[in-house]
Amino acid sequence: NAVFRWTREQQPDARFLFCPTPYCGRMAAAEVGGAGYLETVGRELDAAIDVFWTGPDIVSREISVEHVRGVRAVLRRRPTIWDNLHANDYDGARCFCGPYAGRPRELLDEVAGLLSNPNVELPLNYVPLRTLAWFVDGQRAWDERDAYLSAMEEWRPSFDTIRGATTLANLVQFGDCFYLPWYEGDEGEALIRSAARLVDTAAPSDVAAEYLDRSGRLRAFCAAVTELCDRPLFHAINRRVWALREELDLMDRFAGHVGLGPTTSDFHLPGTYRGGIVARLQRLLVQMPDGTFEAAGDASASGVPADRIRA
Repeated sequence: NAVFRWTREQQPDARFLFCPTPYCGRMAAAEVGGAGYLETVGRELDAAIDVFWTGPDIVSREISVEHVRGVRAVLRRRPTIWDNLHANDYDGARCFCGPYAGRPRELLDEVAGLLSNPNVELPLNYVPLRTLAWFVDGQRAWDERDAYLSAMEEWRPSFDTIRGATTLANLVQFGDCFYLPWYEGDEGEALIRSAARLVDTAAPSDVAAEYLDRSGRLRAFCAAVTELCDRPLFHAINRRVWALREELDLMDRFAGHVGLGPTTSDFHLPGTYRGGIVARLQRLLVQMPDGTFEAAGDASASGVPADRIRA
């Protein structure tokens, strides 16, 4: 409060924003910062100071009007939403090109402000920020998917290559594979379902053919990304594209070997593929649907020989 008063003395119209120690519902429920922390903030913080809030979670799948009203009652002011929906600073292997989603427009009447914490790489934020702008301005009927497709059409020229223009259908399929933290877009989910059928069944030829059709179009797009005229965009997205292309190549090899025995690849060998200490640590723990972790049950999944594990 003292810092706020000093700031207003220097700049009477300054806007002052404060981030509490627990800044989402999950943190508050765990009493991060101590019991009654937010109640104290609501009671004692100067009413002219805005308070940041990220929703039910740090990265919230949805933020409802009911949730914000509950927070508003505790803080005794409308919260300012600092939205991490498109943030990727916590997982550099991913990026999120999907629309602003999971928030009803009625939310705008319940908050003091709405901020986006987007992808670290500026060129990847066209769709997130464009759809957020449409969500806020209220000039068009709000539909998340329609907004996404419209923004993708606007973004499409940035994906022109030295060989020509990119089609909207191909760009949408690609964007659907880098959609939002909680789920992929329609085409991304369809690709996963097709791949799951391929590995979970005896994979009759029509199943393999369906998968190869989807993956073939996506692999072609991934290859074309290397020839983007927009080189800053290429450098922002290339690492993720390469990782996707490698997984598609491996799955395609599997599809070609269905019914013929184990899949082999000279390009995807232990140690050099899905290797490194991060990947090896990840294989030791399995995350359950409720968010808890359990041991994988096979320490050799780490890539350490059994005699070394015992030692």
